[in-house]
Amino acid sequence: MAEHVLQDYYLLTHNHPVYWESLLSDIQTLFPRTKTMKVSQNHITKRFIVSGLGVSFLPKSTIRREVLEGRIVQVDLPELKLPIVSTYAITKYDHTLEAEFIDFVSQFQFQ
Repeated sequence: MAEHVLQDYYLLTHNHPVYWESLLSDIQTLFPRTKTMKVSQNHITKRFIVSGLGVSFLPKSTIRREVLEGRIVQVDLPELKLPIVSTYAITKYDHTLEAEFIDFVSQFQFQ
């Protein structure tokens, strides 16, 4: 199924600064007929996907609502080792409020 999706739609790439170079190389090795289009922002990528213009690999945290609402379908691709993306918090001060916020956000993992 993934091969047909990647042949029928553009793969929208480079919407996340960390993982696209190695991921794209792996995809093109497995699916050499993949057509790509660079899109530099996640929200534009999501809009293109919802409009039926392409497919992409996005962090689960960015598509959670769209998947729950049924506007985006998540497709598993067991042939491919997906990248792991980390989120960092930088604070000016080490106060209780900042620590509580980081503890709260750290409870959520989108795997």
